Amino acid sequence: MSKKIVEHDNNGVITSIWDFTAINKVYLDRLSLKYKIFESFNGCDGDNINFFDDKGFLLPSSTLVSKALIKLKDDEKIEDGLIVKKNEVDLYRDNPFSEKNIDKKIIIDDDGVEAISEKTMLEKYNENIISKESYNNYIDDMRSGEYSSIVDKKTNELNRKKLLNPAYDDSILLKEIKDATLKIKEKYAKV
Repeated sequence: MSKKIVEHDNNGVITSIWDFTAINKVYLDRLSLKYKIFESFNGCDGDNINFFDDKGFLLPSSTLVSKALIKLKDDEKIEDGLIVKKNEVDLYRDNPFSEKNIDKKIIIDDDGVEAISEKTMLEKYNENIISKESYNNYIDDMRSGEYSSIVDKKTNELNRKKLLNPAYDDSILLKEIKDATLKIKEKYAKV
């Protein structure tokens, strides 16, 4: 591959690429044009000369960013020398207190991988994201679901047994219902 003469303007924008000859170099010197000579060059017209190293190869993205030759967009980052889109965790870290992120948190799974998750209702209450009333309404809904699946079954069983046998000793089932109710209230404690 032959040497290349790369002509550029005052802003570094490449205007021409020529094969190197002594005549071309003399011509450029006489016209006082800005140029660089490379052993090889893989750029083209319109590129910025500052984006290339002294050998004519494109600089890595990380170098271009560190030299302030290019600016990353808000949703971009450098990873392994390349510009890539930020993931959900990166975007959260950039602005954890934004309206969009206020009810989210970073969690780490068993493999050490980070992810974004919604905060629990208790965390939201403790951080004043929701009111005491909202939290307790949530607790009422959770209790109601458990009452339906556990307590209501026992109550129906008790009613059925009493209908079939009015002399049925209901103390055992009543204790089970009371214990189940207390466990549910303990599991879903109000604030």
